[in-house]
Amino acid sequence: MKPNTQLRSAVRGFYAWIGSMVILMVAPIFALQLAESASTAARVAAVVVGAGGMVPWMWIVYLIIRRGDEFVLRMHLVALACAFAGAILLLATLSWMVTARFIEHPDLRFVMGGALVIWVIALFGAKFYFDRQR
Repeated sequence: MKPNTQLRSAVRGFYAWIGSMVILMVAPIFALQLAESASTAARVAAVVVGAGGMVPWMWIVYLIIRRGDEFVLRMHLVALACAFAGAILLLATLSWMVTARFIEHPDLRFVMGGALVIWVIALFGAKFYFDRQR
């Protein structure tokens, strides 16, 4: 592959990632507006738009991981395992806090955002760990 072709491919991938992030951020806004409607069809559309807004971002992240070398694959595997454990710990903690009546039921959009933040922190931690191992 020529360097110019590689650059164009990388730029297209970057713009696809940015576009997927925009969809990830905008979809909940539209879904909230649809969810406030009295119409059943609009509320169904709210669920589809709200949940479906994550699919392009997840697909782009999958493609980024798939195109990586062994180092990238290993780094993402460790980060996803740590993020999964952190998200489960977050959910369990919130569940027990609700059960003990310390807090009201949290908005799941913030819980999802918290899980994404945990994943990003785990990804940076895994990258730092594997960079030190080289």
